[in-house]
Amino acid sequence: MSYRVLRQLSGGGFSDVFEVEDSASALPERLILKRLNAEMSARPDVRAAFADEAKFLRELRHPNVVTFRRCYFDEAQRVCLLMEKVGGEPLDAWARRHASRPELVLDAFAKVLQAVDYLHRRPVPFLHLDLKPDNILVSSSPQGPQPVLIDFGIARRSGGKGLKAYTPPYGAPEQQTGSTIDCSTDVHALGQIVAEILESLPLEDEAVRQRLDAVATKARNPSRRARFADAGDMGLAFRNARRATPAPTPRSLDNWRLPRLPKQTLIAGGTALSLVLLLTVLWIAWPSSSPETQAGLPLVSDEVEIRQQFDDVLARALKAASDRQYEEAEKYYVEAKLLREMVSLKGQDVQAMDRQLASARSDIDLLRHGGWAGEKVRLDMK
Repeated sequence: MSYRVLRQLSGGGFSDVFEVEDSASALPERLILKRLNAEMSARPDVRAAFADEAKFLRELRHPNVVTFRRCYFDEAQRVCLLMEKVGGEPLDAWARRHASRPELVLDAFAKVLQAVDYLHRRPVPFLHLDLKPDNILVSSSPQGPQPVLIDFGIARRSGGKGLKAYTPPYGAPEQQTGSTIDCSTDVHALGQIVAEILESLPLEDEAVRQRLDAVATKARNPSRRARFADAGDMGLAFRNARRATPAPTPRSLDNWRLPRLPKQTLIAGGTALSLVLLLTVLWIAWPSSSPETQAGLPLVSDEVEIRQQFDDVLARALKAASDRQYEEAEKYYVEAKLLREMVSLKGQDVQAMDRQLASARSDIDLLRHGGWAGEKVRLDMK
């Protein structure tokens, strides 16, 4: 299989990036080729890691993660990664252009967190390790802004050691020293990215800004133990920080406790009045029943939160299907449908959500019947 270089997009450092075309195909497709330089490709640890990760990269399926085609070695034995061509502009440039709509920008970053959370929730957590605005391209869609993670050239599984390849100021201290890396390594980069975004956003609610600043500060703490454990934890803190009024904790049988009553209320022998008071307290403290809690879903305070949960649950369904956990995938798919109905009852336009559900249904069925899971990556060793 050969590729014709159309133009070079970037170069220098440890890799070169090109836009290429599959010249041997009857229907040529434009792709992105990232080629590690000769020095990096000559390292046995780099070559072994890419050979080991090739199949794993091909199995990544998420709407906000670039799709991989192949991993191979060219005639000069340089490591090459082929991936789909993603349109859009870098996250920082896009955020500045839409700074007058801070909620839109924050929504886009929430999707970035969901995409990284998808990587971190793999059976063995997968780390991007080069998260920065240039590697997050944002484009428009009927569902709103769609950020896509690109450039997995130095991605690794959690628990190993990094390649001492990183981009300041996004690289975590453990990347700079070549120490063991984990999900909190990506969190450091996410904290730097959101801190830069917040600088350009005119948020009216100062309390919300302070809470978001606190999330960014914690995420980029030099000590990994002081950061969020992974993108999922950071995403939860990010959602809570955006609320103008912190959401109340839903009551449930697990956390139900009878409030303390004055001793006078529970007089030995009791009276009718004390019994009435006790029953009243029990009625107030007992968990309420609503369509949301009956469906097994958390209480949601607004439509934005419902939509964020919908996207997250649907991503979990696809992840479970790609891991061959089909019963788990169906459970998340049903939960997404219930969330969609909650939005429908509020009168919001749900056509985009219906399209997402239909696409997810098709993908889950495809995976169940041996679609992507049956594909194998061909490594061309020349």
